[in-house]
Amino acid sequence: MSPTPRLRKLATFLAAAAVCCAAPAAPALGAARLKARHRPHPVTLEWVGDIALSTQRGLPPGGLQRALGPVAAQLRDADLTVGNLEGTLSVGGISKCGGIGGGNCFAFQAPPSTARSLHGLGFDLVNMANNHSFDYGASGRAQTISALNTAAVAHTGLPGEITVLRSGGRRVAFVGFAPYASDANLLDIPAAQALVRRARRSASLVVVIIHAGAEGAGALHTPHGSEFFVGENRGNPRAFAHAVIDAGASLVVGSGPHVIRGVERYRGRM
Repeated sequence: MSPTPRLRKLATFLAAAAVCCAAPAAPALGAARLKARHRPHPVTLEWVGDIALSTQRGLPPGGLQRALGPVAAQLRDADLTVGNLEGTLSVGGISKCGGIGGGNCFAFQAPPSTARSLHGLGFDLVNMANNHSFDYGASGRAQTISALNTAAVAHTGLPGEITVLRSGGRRVAFVGFAPYASDANLLDIPAAQALVRRARRSASLVVVIIHAGAEGAGALHTPHGSEFFVGENRGNPRAFAHAVIDAGASLVVGSGPHVIRGVERYRGRM
């Protein structure tokens, strides 16, 4: 999952969008010196897509920190570094694949100690709203949350969850969505808008993370309308992103297709 130069540029581009689009309008009166005094402190955001780790399928030799050592400086360079955690940080339990796996069923489980590695690499928050957070049932999810809390890595994506972090004196709210009832549900757009409005009341910036859309090389472009994968409704990413921006989101970032998609500017935001 090493970020390519293209991904790095995309992250910087998205971060710049978050800064520019969420800043309140400059006051109509006052000298430039006063304007500068009240100008919000910029916040840079580093976004990493799907992070899938599996003991059963083989973990990186030497651990996650060694594997990502070459890009660790980049991960720590931003004010806030955020990723999508696909799978669980847990031990034991029953896989959703019934111990078989293969085909279209994949269950990811890595040691709880992985959370400390994520923290050491600079991750401030991970999104848990995706199709792998229940790979090992309720126990797997509970162990993952406990491991993240112990390692001081914040998380978002649970039903109704709003996570607020501070950076440069600013409050930044994160809300994660996926097309499942066990997460903040991406398929219920009115409820998602209500959650974003709540987040906007508690922070000057609201970052929405979505896990949506079809997967693979044929999913390079975001179509109009709902997307499906292996018969599963993965939501309407365009309509959802527009709706949450209408509700007050500053920035929408996504994962799930496993390819780099385009960037859209909507109402001055991304």
